[in-house]
This record gives sequence, C-alpha cells and structure tokens, in this order.
Amino acid sequence: MLASASSGSHLPGRTMDLLFDRTNEGRVIKCLTIVDDATNKTVAIDQTP
Repeated sequence: MLASASSGSHLPGRTMDLLFDRTNEGRVIKCLTIVDDATNKTVAIDQTP
C-alpha cells in the first residue's frame, strides 16, 4: 500500500514526491524522491526508517 502526496517543487526543473509504506513488521518507511523534469531520471531517493 503506497500513498503518494506531491509537494510543491522548490527546485527549478525538479519534481519532489513523498512516499509512505509499511514493512511486514508494521514499521513506517518514508521516501523522498527527486526527479529531473527534463530527463525524467531520478536525481535522489532519501529513505528514513
């Protein structure tokens, strides 16, 4: 079950998205993804347990 909440991009030419998920043990995982709009390539993925 992934839930996505788009945040307004503060980086010109980049899109940021915050994703939430849960492990089988019930722990929450949060991921911030940053994508370059010109190439559609992922610039960064930051995960916090």
